[in-house]
Amino acid sequence: MKTILGLDIENRPFESERDLPLYISGNYSFKQVIIAGFECVLMKPDGKMGNVESIQKHLAKVKQVCGLPVAINPEQLSAFRRNSFLNHRIPFVTGKQVYLPFMGTYLESLDDKEIRIESFTSSTQAALIRWLLKPEKRIRITDLMKALSYMTMTESRVSKQIGATDCFVIEKDGIANVLTAKSTAKETFRRLETNMN
Repeated sequence: MKTILGLDIENRPFESERDLPLYISGNYSFKQVIIAGFECVLMKPDGKMGNVESIQKHLAKVKQVCGLPVAINPEQLSAFRRNSFLNHRIPFVTGKQVYLPFMGTYLESLDDKEIRIESFTSSTQAALIRWLLKPEKRIRITDLMKALSYMTMTESRVSKQIGATDCFVIEKDGIANVLTAKSTAKETFRRLETNMN
């Protein structure tokens, strides 16, 4: 964050954690910081983040307890999730992006190589259509590629595009990438149909 903002960041102990409900304190790590005179709290998810509504409720509860502005502090955000946070005015801080509306700040690192999807490649579309026709909660992308007779080198591009949608989680199982759906096939298609042509 110091690199992006070009400001000194002062860390302070967060002493209100014991006053938070367990469902919040058990799922986040907390850091109290002062940025250019603005004191705020950063909440780092310990695991998978919930949906926008639950994150908004958690931020509001922490703000109510500590009396300071609060921002979510994930390791990284997909383009879809970042846009969702911006649309819902959810403050966030990552290693490459800072959105703190209470400071009037939104900055991105210029060397950010994040994938920005306008439309999917034909191989990604084929993989998604194959999944939509036969949805599975978890599937190895290698198996998906084999079912479509694609070469292994295509797998990396498909993984990156699918992973950037925020409709799936890409996890490692040994060296294999495993695709885990977050929603039903119908909901996934509704969210991604504009990227398919």
